[in-house]
Formats: sequence, C-alpha cells, structure tokens
Amino acid sequence: MTPSQARKAVKQGDHFLLCVVPVGTEDEPDIDSVKGNMRFVGDIGGRVSGLCDELDKFEKERGEISGEYTEGVQLIVTGGKTRISIADSIWENDGFPLTELSTRLLQ
Repeated sequence: MTPSQARKAVKQGDHFLLCVVPVGTEDEPDIDSVKGNMRFVGDIGGRVSGLCDELDKFEKERGEISGEYTEGVQLIVTGGKTRISIADSIWENDGFPLTELSTRLLQ
C-alpha cells in the first residue's frame, strides 16, 4: 500500500476494502486465476491506523528504514519512498474471496 492508500483506508474505515490479487510469475494471468485468487480485507484501516499516526515522522528520515509496526504491517522507507507492506498472512487468513464480496457488502 502507498501512504495515501493507507490514510484513505483509515479515513473511510469500513467503507474501504483492500483487494490483493496475487498473480505469481505468469506473464498474463487468466481471468479465472485472478478471480479465484483475489482476496479482500475489510478491516485494513484499523490495522494501519497506528502506523499512519507515525508516518509523517518516518517520511522525513532519509536513507532506509524498515520496521514492523504491528503484526503483519510493516513500514519500509527506501530512498525517500514510503511503502506499507501487508503480510501475506493477513490477506490469506483474514481476507475473503470474490464469491463472498456481495454478501459482505450487504452486511
């Protein structure tokens, strides 16, 4: 995630879904593979909110910073570029598939 995406997730709360689509090493994955592998995480704003509170301080640093802020959420700053890494375990274990998306949105 970019810092902008993380901040938007925090602001929008339950109205923001993180969609992860692992495509592996295929040059062009087929639509069935994409549909079958995509996962949605509905509570990502809560998972990154504390990190966003500290993000401005970290972004001012130069060089390389890397640290896990909370379980499965890692801040990585390299050459002034900031990224938020969401561990595979979050979207693999806590994410839900496309087939459940409409049911979850209606809740």
